[in-house]
Formats: sequence, C-alpha cells, structure tokens
Amino acid sequence: MLLVQRPFMAFTCEARQVFVASPSDVLEERTAVAQAIYEWNDLHAFQMSLVLLPVRWETHAAPELGNRPQEIINKRVLKDCDLLIGIFWSRIGTHTGKAESGTVEEIEEAIKAGKQVLLYFSTKPVPQSNIDASQIARLHAFRDEYRKRGLVFDFESVDELCRLVHRHLAIKARQIQTERLGTANAAVPLPQTAFFQGHYVTSLQEALATSKESNRPLFMVIYDSKHPKRSKLDHSLGHFLEYNTTKKLVQDNFVQALIDVHSEGARQFLPADDPLEKALWVVLAPNGEILHREGVYANPDEGLKRTRGAIEAWTKKCTQP
Repeated sequence: MLLVQRPFMAFTCEARQVFVASPSDVLEERTAVAQAIYEWNDLHAFQMSLVLLPVRWETHAAPELGNRPQEIINKRVLKDCDLLIGIFWSRIGTHTGKAESGTVEEIEEAIKAGKQVLLYFSTKPVPQSNIDASQIARLHAFRDEYRKRGLVFDFESVDELCRLVHRHLAIKARQIQTERLGTANAAVPLPQTAFFQGHYVTSLQEALATSKESNRPLFMVIYDSKHPKRSKLDHSLGHFLEYNTTKKLVQDNFVQALIDVHSEGARQFLPADDPLEKALWVVLAPNGEILHREGVYANPDEGLKRTRGAIEAWTKKCTQP
C-alpha cells in the first residue's frame, strides 16, 4: 500500500507494477506507454485507490553477472510485476536460447505466473530500409499464434496505442477491484493485506484454466464470505502463510487462488459435511484431481511443513511412470 500526496490531501492506495515489453524498434511507443500510465494515474488513482507503476528493464534493472541477461531481467524485474504490456511492429527480436526473443520470453514467463498480459501490434507501414524478411516472418507467426490463444489489439499510431492503453487499463483496474472484494455478493470485503505473495485469483474458472494452461498445481483456499467470521480466514490462513518462506514456496510452485464458496462451482470441492466453519485448503492437479484437502491450520510451522509436503507429493506424482 502507498500513501500518495496530492496538492491538498493524501490518500492510501494499492500499487501495481506494469512491465512494458517490446523489441528495439518501438522505442517511441515504449516511452509513450509509460507516459500514458502516469496520465492514467492522474485521472483514476484517487477514485480507484490504485496506482499503476510503469516498469522497463532499462530503468529498473541493475548490472549483474552469473546468468543469462534475460533470466536476470525475469527474476529481478519482471517477477514483481502484476501486468505486462507487449508492443510489436516490424521485429520480434533475437532468440534467447529459450524463446523466440527476450520479449517473447517475458510474455511466456508472465503467462506462466498467471499475470495479466496485454498485447498490441502496430500496423503502420515499415520503411523499405528497415524491412528484415526473417524478422517479419517470425513476428507474423508469433502474432498468428497468440491471436489463437487470446485477444490482442492492433494500432496505427502512437496516439491510438495510448488511447487503447488508457481504456484497457481501466478494464484491468476494475478487475483488480473485483479481486479485492472477492465476489460482488461477499458480506465483508477481503482485507487490503494479501495473504499471498504476487498474483492470486479469486475466480474458480480462471484458477482452473490457469492451472491447466501452465501445468502447475492449484493452491486453493475456500472460505465463506457470509460466515460471521468468514470461516476464520484472517486468523487461519494468516498464520498458515505467516512465514515468507512458505509464501515464496506457494508462489513459485502453485497457481494461487482464494475462492468464496458462493462463487460458481466452488461448493463441489467441499466434503458434504463441511460447513466451512474454518477455511478449506485444496490442492488440485492441473487435470482437476484433488491431491490434498483439509482445513487450514492456524500454525506457521505446520503451514511450512504441509506446503513442502504438497510440493513433494506433486513432484513425486510427476516423476512416476
């Protein structure tokens, strides 16, 4: 949370980082998008209690040796971002050994971590002197693949790109507000302090889809928003995930989800005799198989122990013939 100073008052808000990813041929667009994010804050931050911080590797990375340059960017800069904006025009970039380019690797890492990704492709003419047939062919193949995987947008000018970014950030900000509240019918909003590190989802359908797509097990906690004590969620899960070590293990190994039992499809994971007096912890394989299910222990030592046990069980399952 941030305390932001305005000319005549201060207000508390949540900060989310927006990573700007692109090859080297759209430097003007990169700068314009960062400025568009600042302008979005001027218009909406106070009303939505949300500040978006543009992040670029050239401004947020520091010199470091011992790993691939792209891997360093992934771990030191991209990892802590919540959204990614990807911009392309005439190039896709240089192969990293792991992906078609650094930008593509950043996009894949963001998707794998369950982050929001917004992709934009420029349609402005490419000068003859800048045409690289190999780059354009690889870019078109990438663009066509991602159009099959989701919704992407084209733009003709920098101004149009900025207008699109303004509009789409407003949509994403509303989704973030929904995350805060859990569900629209929740009796009590979720606390502003997050139980998890990094991104977590509150939609069961999104959680299942992300788990399947990334082939990562789902760490899901189900609670009752209408229960007088919200299934002891604050106490039990707060202590279960008290250690930063536990939080990091969960973030690195699972898709993280906090689900209201009143949301569509959630009740199917409850035992028939469970009234959710205490929040329920469920670990699901990407195929939907229940690997572990029990009430959340309000004990940080047990939280660490049981989280490690769930990771070991999943690893063992993956290595079985």
